[in-house]
Amino acid sequence: MLNYSTGEGNARYQTLKLMIEYTGVGDRLVETVSSASNVYAQGILHKDQHEEVKTNVILNKNVEAQRVKLSLLPRKGTEKYHDMPCETFSVDEESGDGKPRQGTWDGTEMVRLNPFAVMVVRCGSGTGV
Repeated sequence: MLNYSTGEGNARYQTLKLMIEYTGVGDRLVETVSSASNVYAQGILHKDQHEEVKTNVILNKNVEAQRVKLSLLPRKGTEKYHDMPCETFSVDEESGDGKPRQGTWDGTEMVRLNPFAVMVVRCGSGTGV
């Protein structure tokens, strides 16, 4: 889990760190459907100060990049996906052994997953967006 030449965490370490940081005790795994056999997805609900935070973990199991359409229900009081702030964290060939790449998702675009990428999409309060 460490790079032998630098002593820093490698991609496996960074992925485990993402899971530790964005999941926790009391989180609920929700039924998640992926129509592509080479993409794994798992939805997680977390209560954050009386508001639900939606976290999706997406994994590309293929050697080719994939474009994924996410369908999240907007939280109460919002009418569109883009009213819900979402941030993304990706561990893939571009991030290498470094920290996960951060980005945002507006709820309307397809998400691009690089080969063998792991992405966490976090929507709702508690996000830094």
